[in-house]
Amino acid sequence: MIHQEIAFFKFDQLIIFLHISFVALFIGLQAGLVLAGSYFIKNKFEDKERYHILLHIIRRFGLAIFALILGIALTSLIMIFFFDDGKMQNPMTSAIVATKWAIELFLLLNLSYIFYRYKKALKTLRSHEMIELNESLIVIIYYFTPLNLLASLAAVYLGVSYRSF
Repeated sequence: MIHQEIAFFKFDQLIIFLHISFVALFIGLQAGLVLAGSYFIKNKFEDKERYHILLHIIRRFGLAIFALILGIALTSLIMIFFFDDGKMQNPMTSAIVATKWAIELFLLLNLSYIFYRYKKALKTLRSHEMIELNESLIVIIYYFTPLNLLASLAAVYLGVSYRSF
């Protein structure tokens, strides 16, 4: 473990704090996207401006979520390689870490598919195909973002389990 202390500041505690903060923001933004998206989708085809606003919201949330997942991965790597304390010798902890990384990869792939559907929704909005646009938005908001939420909560549980070893 890195023991760099400056008064009350400890580097290892800062990294853990950042990691937990990134995870909390990641989960909160996804929940916010589901809530905001479901509000905009409930009145189908009424107002084209709603779709513009929703796509703008998805873009903003998506950029923040992608930045947060990179921050989570970076702080995870720092904690694994610099704060090991011999935990990785235990097969259970190495399995937990491998599972957490598999979930991270799943989240990244899921976010990539959400980005693909977002681009498809933009294209269908430009060509005025409202049914296809609505379908893409429903897939993003009602299926893949909640799936990300569940996977994120599973990763949080594994993180808590890892700390107890």
